[in-house]
Amino acid sequence: MMRKRLEDSARRAAVRLEASRIPTEMVLRRRESPTSASAKWLGRLQRFRTTVVPWMASSAPLEASRILEVGAGEGSSTAALVEQGANVTAIDIASMDEAANLLAEMGLSAEFEQCNAAELARIAERRGYERIVFWASLHHMTIEERIPAIREAWACLAPGGLLTVVETPNRLWPFDSHTSLLPFFSWLPYELGYRYSTRSPRPGFGDRYTHRTKYELEDFRRRGHGVSFHEFDLALGDHQTLEVESCMQHYWRKRNRARGLGWVMSQAGRTERVLAGYSPKSHRAWFQPFLYLSLRKTAAQVAR
Repeated sequence: MMRKRLEDSARRAAVRLEASRIPTEMVLRRRESPTSASAKWLGRLQRFRTTVVPWMASSAPLEASRILEVGAGEGSSTAALVEQGANVTAIDIASMDEAANLLAEMGLSAEFEQCNAAELARIAERRGYERIVFWASLHHMTIEERIPAIREAWACLAPGGLLTVVETPNRLWPFDSHTSLLPFFSWLPYELGYRYSTRSPRPGFGDRYTHRTKYELEDFRRRGHGVSFHEFDLALGDHQTLEVESCMQHYWRKRNRARGLGWVMSQAGRTERVLAGYSPKSHRAWFQPFLYLSLRKTAAQVAR
């Protein structure tokens, strides 16, 4: 029962934010959705339109902004940004030809480039980006890739720019609702998690690894093992000194009093308070089930 409540609470925190909660003063553009897109693609586009985009726009206007999106995938997140007038450079380790085609159906375009995290500095140095977004991507990088990617993204940000993390499972959260559907799974070291993955009830994950080849462990490390403030400490210095401009969960709870009260009273809300109690000077954005936060690059940090 406890596991079910934790799982349900984490999922609600990540995805159940209705369009009716968008502030009336925020006018957002909508383009006709591509007819060739899958139901999953369209569902993600609609969710981003009604959750992530209003939150991001509340920190800085998206129209005419220069955004580097790391982890564009199939392009639904890119479409949600570009239809608001953002100038987006979208990169991903996989081909994005299909993403470009879907945006073209909507009368939209972005600069797409296939590359991995190791090439982030080369891409980012082309222009002074006002926002760099790791969109559901940091947890699919290895530790050796994550820390340099965060550091390089921060270095390439324009002064006053925002480093935004979206849709990223939190390693500190006790229930992994993203990858394994198991309690405490993200707390395990890679090697132990790899062996324990056979206990996962999730099809395509619990039955994926035979533990017979060395290549399986590398694949496992990219499946999504969670991210926490520890990577940011190593990349940027003490995370407690970073300016958290905004946290998406907090943004929406403030705009819906009943939702905010429900979170406080829920098992998930109690879990957040317990985690925060171990690091009381840290911003509460670091203790959500999923990381949705924006860090502002201040003048003092530019001077470092």
